[in-house]
Amino acid sequence: MRIWAAWVVVALTVTLHTASWAIVWRHDVPEQNYINFAQRYEFSGVAKVRQWTTGVVIHDGWWVLTCMHGIPPFPGFTVTVGSEVYRVEQMYIHPLWDYMRPDYAYDLVLLRLDRRATGVYHAPIYTGRNEQNAIGYGVGYGVGGTGQTGFDPNNYPYGVKRAMENYIDSVSSQWFWQRFDAPNTGNVLPLEGAGAPGDSGAPVFIQENGIFYVAGIIILGANGQYGTSTGSIRVSTHAAWIHSIVAPEPSSLLALGGALVATALVRRRQQRVPKRAIRKTTLPIVLLLAISIPFCAAHAQNELRVAWIKGGHSASVMGVAYSPDGKLVASASKDGTVKLWDVQRRTLVRVLTGNQTWAMSVAFSPDGQLVASGGADRVVRIWRVDNGQLVRELRRHWEVINQVQFSPDGSTLASAGNDSVVHIWDVSTGNWIRTLSHPHWVACLAYSPSGNLIATGDTQGAIRIWNVTTGTEIRSLNHGSWIQSVAFSLDGTLLVSGGRDYQIKLWRVNDGTLLDQQRHNDWVYCLAFARDGNTLASGSYDRTIRIWNVQNQSLSHQLTINTNRAVLGIAWGPDRTTIAVGYGDDRASVYRGVALWRADGTLIGDLTIYQGSVESIAFSPETYYRNHVATGSWDGRVRVWWVPNGNFVDQFTHSGVHSVAFSPGATALAAAGEGSTVVRNLLNGNTTTLGGHGHSVSSVAFSSSGLIATGSWDRTIRLWNASTGVHQRTLTGHTEWVSSVAFSGWLLATGSGDGTVRLWDSSTGQLLRTLSGHTQAVNTVAFSPTGMLLASGSHDDTIRLWNPNTGALVRTIHAHNWQVTSLSFFPNGQLLISAGGWEGVLRVWNVANGTLVREYRPNLGQSIRSVAVSFDGKYFAFGTSDGVLVMAHAPCARAGDANEDGCVNDADLLQVLFNFGASGPNSGDVNCDGTVDDADLLAVLFNFGLGC
Repeated sequence: MRIWAAWVVVALTVTLHTASWAIVWRHDVPEQNYINFAQRYEFSGVAKVRQWTTGVVIHDGWWVLTCMHGIPPFPGFTVTVGSEVYRVEQMYIHPLWDYMRPDYAYDLVLLRLDRRATGVYHAPIYTGRNEQNAIGYGVGYGVGGTGQTGFDPNNYPYGVKRAMENYIDSVSSQWFWQRFDAPNTGNVLPLEGAGAPGDSGAPVFIQENGIFYVAGIIILGANGQYGTSTGSIRVSTHAAWIHSIVAPEPSSLLALGGALVATALVRRRQQRVPKRAIRKTTLPIVLLLAISIPFCAAHAQNELRVAWIKGGHSASVMGVAYSPDGKLVASASKDGTVKLWDVQRRTLVRVLTGNQTWAMSVAFSPDGQLVASGGADRVVRIWRVDNGQLVRELRRHWEVINQVQFSPDGSTLASAGNDSVVHIWDVSTGNWIRTLSHPHWVACLAYSPSGNLIATGDTQGAIRIWNVTTGTEIRSLNHGSWIQSVAFSLDGTLLVSGGRDYQIKLWRVNDGTLLDQQRHNDWVYCLAFARDGNTLASGSYDRTIRIWNVQNQSLSHQLTINTNRAVLGIAWGPDRTTIAVGYGDDRASVYRGVALWRADGTLIGDLTIYQGSVESIAFSPETYYRNHVATGSWDGRVRVWWVPNGNFVDQFTHSGVHSVAFSPGATALAAAGEGSTVVRNLLNGNTTTLGGHGHSVSSVAFSSSGLIATGSWDRTIRLWNASTGVHQRTLTGHTEWVSSVAFSGWLLATGSGDGTVRLWDSSTGQLLRTLSGHTQAVNTVAFSPTGMLLASGSHDDTIRLWNPNTGALVRTIHAHNWQVTSLSFFPNGQLLISAGGWEGVLRVWNVANGTLVREYRPNLGQSIRSVAVSFDGKYFAFGTSDGVLVMAHAPCARAGDANEDGCVNDADLLQVLFNFGASGPNSGDVNCDGTVDDADLLAVLFNFGLGC
């Protein structure tokens, strides 16, 4: 009860102090009218989320959109829709939400239910920008009352569903507001209302063309009396984030795909390869296969052959750790990932997956072989450093885990959490050893260097020092406020604590004496001693690192490093010359990443290249600017890389980049983002801005005839003169946002959230035909190099191949299990690669017959948002939702390399022989024609030794 009560207290505190509201009614109108109004079918999907929070069923019924501040940051709680109770299986928290320092403009979360909500209205998301002066219908279950008295929880408690109607009076980029006008004043509506506590997350609907869309999520209000206003998050601003996550109901596509592959394999063996041929081929090598099967099986799968990888984080980095040998840095982030970085090369080495939500802390074992993390999903995870294998999961916490740490000898691990306990675990077995209890949430812990003691700090300012062996409390200290970090000196005689009172306090361990105290200008979030024993680093929300000399039992300030970013994690390198720093968002800036600093205050460099989803990738054409690739991210950065080695070449910025494209001659690079498109001249660096859209620009493309097309969430396409930037015409007709644009000569294809693909004559603006068939939003369109084929990928998990000349559907490929987010043809036009969103899978298809040729599972734990193939077909690149960019060697690019390890050798020969006659992905199909046959065997023999 205490655990859940803690979250109720948080919800109530936020509700009362930030005024998160629901429905209060006119004193001259019966309450029953508001109750009756709430019964209409369009409001049937309004849900109770745990207690004191409301949400709304959206999309296809598997998802609920609500606010974050009233619910725990881990799944498993219940949502009630009508008379049905559902369990939340997954949570996707807005990456800019920070419960410690909340910016309520990002107070959003998507909840994935355990089953589809049926018999209720599945509300679509409003993507327009016409909220001003529209009527907004707010629906919720909160505390009631009248406009004369304001909310009255004693007489009108939480739990009754009511609906109100108010004009939307004021609109900003993030919010809209609805004033509660008294009767006979202003533009009073019959069911005018305001908010009351208990319904944070309540939807505000807008009716457009007879459809009720979710346009707002109620967050802010006052006391509910006449003249007050209710503030709602403007959902259209976050439509791209919402649609990047929601997906159709879970299906058996993967199992079905496996069955189809197996069926195809049998069919190919029986029909396409004559038995006589098989006997002739296999009999001479029966003995060879018998000896080689164990060896060959180990090489039977094609692995992703990475050329280089760049890393990022899409949410605050909550903790960092240096490996004992100083070669690696680990980072834990609220984007749900733990990442390992190569310090010398400053590159991403590995992503450790398994976390369901925020990762809050990370630690290396003393021998450097293991890394542990804990976070909001209440599980401690331990991985092997060398291969990223998950060794074990430790489950005993019932609330968020704030910190984990190995003992100095590596035999035990301690974890501290918001369930007010510290658990001690046996690392070798994973067994729980004992629990140390606090009366309040435990925010931090530290082992003493000897391993005999543990210090723990809680959210009420209490520091407790424990005997690790017996679990007995030795001493209690009072820091005075919420403690964020504690650390022992190298000799174990001193302890420092830092907290939300901006103070760093130095204590003598053996008697608990407060020896000294210093301060930052904001919360002190992290502390770390260097291995010299005398140097302390502190990190703070005031955007500084401060270096202190700890001698003579006092803190002497040595240096202040201005990072210009909130410092949430800090770790010393083993040589005391370098510091790894984890950054998080604060109210003044948005920055999430990991950087290396020298102890003298010199910035070595960032390890993270992006702080947001890598939304678009474009390779340069085969011109003088060849072998370059451009990437664009939601964090506003457009970067250009040298393909062979990943060296950084150039960059510029534009707000919230959704799409990038090179001009045909690679003399210009365009980036589409929030409200406009920026075109950069790569010869002189000059930029031109293409404005005019009324919403975010989702896509951009150059034609070979000197045009630029931009598609927008405002449902229009604009055509521009590429040389002058002059607007030529606007194309309308799509009824939802335009997600993708692509040219083939003068022919322009556009994909939309309305589920259609439209083909236009770009020279006249004439609509030639509309291609229908997708059942959900179209995310991406791509022409084959010859223009004879058009591919479209959709939220409905399918790829559709069309004849653009006739509009005929050529083929439907059931491609993925969680959206098709991006498509790219190979230069030969015979292969197509697709990205599968949160399924985290890349698949390569033979377009002639729709068969699956290759399948790659990078195991990065995030959504794959973009993919592109180089113009020479040697590489493909893909980007993820947490800012990771991977450059990989393309399949079939090296003749004879069956297992794609870069070397044509006996492993490739054995793989082809063992799978002779087979079909399907990763079977040894060297030339990617769908079958392992004589051509593949000859390719291996002819190229034997190539690349070795």
